[in-house]
Amino acid sequence: MISYSNIFILCILLVACKDTPDAKLPAMVETGEAVDVTDYSAMCRGHITDEGNGTISRYGIELDDGTGYTKHFRTEISGNNFGVQLTGLSSGKTYRYRAYVEDGTTQYGEEKQFTTLAGARSAVTVDPISITLNSAIVDFENVVGRAKEWGVHYSESDVTTSAPSERETTHTGIIIDGLSPNTIYNILPYIIDNESQTIYLEKLSFTTAPVLSNGVVHNMHPIAQLRHVKYNVARKEEPYLMAYKKLILDADEIIDQGQEEQAVADFNVPGYYGNEEAHRAAVAPLLNDSYASYANALAYRLSGDRKYGEKAIYFLNAWSGKNKKYSGGDGALAMARSGSGLMIAAELMSGTELWSMAERNQFKYWVIDVYEKAGNSIRSKQNNWGDWGRYASIISASFTENGAEVDENIRLIKSDLFDRIDADGHMPHEVSRGGTGTWYTYFSLSPLAAACWIAYNVTGENIFTMESAQGASIKKAVDYILYYSKNIAEWPWDPNPERGTPQKWPGNLVEALNGIYNDSAYSSYVAGSRPIVYNDHHFTWTFPTLANIFKRI
Repeated sequence: MISYSNIFILCILLVACKDTPDAKLPAMVETGEAVDVTDYSAMCRGHITDEGNGTISRYGIELDDGTGYTKHFRTEISGNNFGVQLTGLSSGKTYRYRAYVEDGTTQYGEEKQFTTLAGARSAVTVDPISITLNSAIVDFENVVGRAKEWGVHYSESDVTTSAPSERETTHTGIIIDGLSPNTIYNILPYIIDNESQTIYLEKLSFTTAPVLSNGVVHNMHPIAQLRHVKYNVARKEEPYLMAYKKLILDADEIIDQGQEEQAVADFNVPGYYGNEEAHRAAVAPLLNDSYASYANALAYRLSGDRKYGEKAIYFLNAWSGKNKKYSGGDGALAMARSGSGLMIAAELMSGTELWSMAERNQFKYWVIDVYEKAGNSIRSKQNNWGDWGRYASIISASFTENGAEVDENIRLIKSDLFDRIDADGHMPHEVSRGGTGTWYTYFSLSPLAAACWIAYNVTGENIFTMESAQGASIKKAVDYILYYSKNIAEWPWDPNPERGTPQKWPGNLVEALNGIYNDSAYSSYVAGSRPIVYNDHHFTWTFPTLANIFKRI
């Protein structure tokens, strides 16, 4: 029989044990929801509800694909909330998951489940711009993260699984080289999915080139340049690969966020000075849509993924269908500079199966009635307005295949080139703008150089190497703005000048033109800032690291 005294002693002991600092109180965790579920990925969340009094060593999500649970360490954290980004999942499949926390023992949250979306159809294409005498690039769509491996068997005769093959595990483009010129090749694409199942896709064929040809001219991005970039990306060469990844990141963000077109019937832009806020607000719709269209068009031509091409065309069709005019004090200039992204996107999408002839013709009428009209209305002005006018005019003439207008813009550029650029490289009409004279020097030189690049691509006329009797040249002007960007305190025209940077201007111009001038000073200025993407105000040298002027002309 237990006495009252014994019960009292037992109670004291129990209280003492409870209060002892050595008592183990485990951490507790709960399982959150699975969000951002796609056909191959998901974000699973968890929350630590009680940290206990031990030391938490690890926490995250356990995932069961049907073969048992596997631990995945957290990939993001905010206080006691955490998440795990899961990738490489199979489409249309249900997964079980639960949160866990380890502090010497392992505690689990409630088991939950999610189902990945049905998979997007994988497609395979061979872009004509990638075909050379002895090689081609096969582009795979919807494979990265969705498959373990993809590749092609290829043969001059009927192709089977016993034919030679090329494979890839990380990049969508596969190079087939060592081919014979002017020869038909049959290819059999395949995909090994995340369940290790091999899926063979529809056969297709291509013919290697009889001679190396640049193909149809693309104003800012000629075929030879696109081919050069595609091959360097497929070979994972830097800085092309990092610049390509940046482009794809931007294009994906535009699509994933559902960016909608903002086309307006009347592009009415008040003068910048005295009404800066209203000016910027009026320009923003065209500026944003131009970049979205341009980035997606270039992503399409380099990746072959039609989702990018379709998004680019969405913006092109919106502006050509809705916009009827420009107006306001800065309407013509703003249209010329901000609309140039649409023009480059249109050239990139021309000739592709995604953009119908009817849609292309609608855009052509918009170019003639609105965009080219804006450029022509200001191309005779002496300062940067004239440079933007000529750039808009020649890029329009290139698109509409108006050779006479191309020639007229080349004549205009050559007629006063050395009135715009002095012997030491300064630009007299721009340096007098006070502290912003540095910016305006770039703002004039950038479209001038871009117009010269288009002139070269369309006609072969090389204005980049022209030099006056006094030594003035485009290179001298680039050297000038580069020197003072690095030595801003020496700028002779104003005591408080705005300073350019390698990440923005004039870094984009310097990066692009290094392909022509091959100057070590240019390379060293931008080397630490790659990949450079510049889409503020206008579109000339927007992706210079990815698509610089690689060919010395």
